[in-house]
Amino acid sequence: MYRDIASNKHKFLEEVTFSQSCGCQTARKCSIWALSCAFNSCSVLSMMAGVLCVVYLTCIVIETGVVADCAVSLQLPIRSGCNGADELCPRRYNEVAYATLHNAFSTTQNGIFFAQHRSCMRSALMGGMRGFMLDVHLTTSNTLRLCHSFCWLGSVSLDDTLLMFKEFRENNPREIVTIFIETGFDGRLTVDNSTKTTLSLLLKKSFELSGLVQFLFSHESATKEWPSLSCMIAQDRQIVVFVDAGRFSDEGVAPWLHCTCLFVSQTKWNLKTPKQLSEDCVFHRIWKKCRELSLINHFTIAGSLGINTGSLQWFAKLFSVSEIGNINHIPFLQDRVLSCSKCSGRFINFVAVDFWESSDVLKLVETINTKSTIQTSYPHHPDVAFCNNHTNTKVAERCFIS
Repeated sequence: MYRDIASNKHKFLEEVTFSQSCGCQTARKCSIWALSCAFNSCSVLSMMAGVLCVVYLTCIVIETGVVADCAVSLQLPIRSGCNGADELCPRRYNEVAYATLHNAFSTTQNGIFFAQHRSCMRSALMGGMRGFMLDVHLTTSNTLRLCHSFCWLGSVSLDDTLLMFKEFRENNPREIVTIFIETGFDGRLTVDNSTKTTLSLLLKKSFELSGLVQFLFSHESATKEWPSLSCMIAQDRQIVVFVDAGRFSDEGVAPWLHCTCLFVSQTKWNLKTPKQLSEDCVFHRIWKKCRELSLINHFTIAGSLGINTGSLQWFAKLFSVSEIGNINHIPFLQDRVLSCSKCSGRFINFVAVDFWESSDVLKLVETINTKSTIQTSYPHHPDVAFCNNHTNTKVAERCFIS
């Protein structure tokens, strides 16, 4: 017992000595000291967060400052061909590649803070982008707005956007444009069928009121051959619309609202790092490869936070942050897309990116559309030798999953 008392006394003296070394004479003072340390730690974290905010805002200002003002005119220079190239006219719609904007409405010039592009959609159309992904949400006030997850974070008018596409078509009848619509309900996790029907009918009505319907192409069946671009132009049906919800097809809302799940096979959209992008070439298979449209989602979650990885290479290298590695430039962009194309035996129709204006997506799409070796070899059987010799064998394994 005495040993225990002596031992406890010794521990107590050690604790007092430790307290005194902290500059504390009493337990109360030690508590105050501990709180002070915690406060200082929080202050350091706050300071770091503040620095990151300053860096982020500075990047936005610089990136926005170097891009041209939002385009006023939607009149391209008069040119022959289809989408600017004579050789594309005889090709079918599914034999052509189109540069695509992920969350196209989410731009700094359109007033979105955590924007995924700097230049507005009008400038994107004038710059050569021909695929536009739009998140259409039914707000709590039963109106349709373009926003991402929650409309209070920033939204864009759907009606104005549809009028923009109509104006572009009227000025440029030889351009083929594709619109992808992802439907949402402004933060609501569960909605009843009547609410879903309301969204469907309002979406149809918005298209009709815009006057865009007269230019919308209707594809009768997912198993039917697509027409050539020149045929679509001759029919005056230059715009194709896909919607992510099956009810648009099941309920026959409108023949020109095609269900994405029946026509478009795409890669994952929620990858986090450049490494995950380079390792993933998995397409969800629908019909025969010669009939499907293939879409590569080439962006990471960083883009959803408004982070342009191309502008933060110095930051990524300085702090070894691999999550914000540059993914939008050649060779990374081209290597990933063409490797997936060859490995899976698919012609890539849509390459969807964030921050299009600072990417090489237009150059890549031109490469896909003009190289004779690519034109004559798709659709083809997967190149077994290429996939087996790929730097990441997991890609090769995934490519042959039936």
